[in-house]
Amino acid sequence: MNSLLTGDASSDGEQRKLYVELVQPHLSGLYQFIRRELAYRQAVGDLSPTDIRAEEILDAAIARGFDAFRDKPRHLEILPWLTGLALDILQEEVQAHRIRERRVSTEDFAPDDAMDVSDDEDTQIYEFYQPDEVIRMEDIIPDPESDDPEEAEVLRERSLLIHRALAYLPPTWRQALLLADVHGMRES
Repeated sequence: MNSLLTGDASSDGEQRKLYVELVQPHLSGLYQFIRRELAYRQAVGDLSPTDIRAEEILDAAIARGFDAFRDKPRHLEILPWLTGLALDILQEEVQAHRIRERRVSTEDFAPDDAMDVSDDEDTQIYEFYQPDEVIRMEDIIPDPESDDPEEAEVLRERSLLIHRALAYLPPTWRQALLLADVHGMRES
């Protein structure tokens, strides 16, 4: 680790190897943290499920960590430091999502209130046309990671409720709670 910090390693390959050895024991914990944080951001509407995956955030945090390792505060352990980088990447993704949400495609349908239709005509149309429930692909494709679809749905709903409850906490309190209680990162 000292050679990585001071630049004494003789080649980029050796530096990468040292960095990987340092980071490897923490990947599972970091990945679990990212998954929870991503689920929270999706539950509160900051991100959509198609914006970014946990694996992409993990890869970006590790790559960013390698590039910035020399600037890492010496007193800070590697896992909290990588967690901070992952949170930075998530925040950047949230900001990008907000920008994407503000765009309006010219191919999208205009909102109902933009049309010049009277309330009576509107009512007549909807009384005649009663659309059935829309079936989505997610309703018919089974989750490959779940043994029991009903149990997976219960767990997903419970997780969503927990994330919504945590949303009432200020972001730094929520992150501190998760880091301390879920990930065991306590001040030593």
